[in-house]
Amino acid sequence: MEAIQEGWSRAALSSLIWSPEKIKAKDLFTSICKMFNLWIDTHPTKSRTLVLEPRDDYLTTDIVKIDNRLAHDKILKKFPMARVDASDYLFTYKSDKDELNQRYEAKYTQVYGQRRIINNNDFVTSKKTTPLIFSPTVLSADKPFISANEALLPI
Repeated sequence: MEAIQEGWSRAALSSLIWSPEKIKAKDLFTSICKMFNLWIDTHPTKSRTLVLEPRDDYLTTDIVKIDNRLAHDKILKKFPMARVDASDYLFTYKSDKDELNQRYEAKYTQVYGQRRIINNNDFVTSKKTTPLIFSPTVLSADKPFISANEALLPI
């Protein structure tokens, strides 16, 4: 696939991503951001331009003073982060009815590609599920590779 370059038209970008008619562009965009843990920010110098970065690249150790951004006429409420986090996170695709997805779900009783992260925290017991709007493509290798140039393709 070609690299997405600056200045591409909306039609060129839409041709890179297949999108069913019933899915809104904002829902597709949100799901892709959730899937790759992308953080969105406005570009510092270009108007109407967004910057998408993975979480680890976006969050840095740089110290930013926010004193000029605080509303000093209101009381600042402080609370521990554990109050807003969950102890059990589930990141999952939408379940699908194709043969490979059904076989996988029957065997493992979970959606292909889902990931569960358990946070050992005595103060929080809630669970948080982050679903995507699209289904996974189960990869299967029914026969061995012939050469190193072959890729594992969905069958």
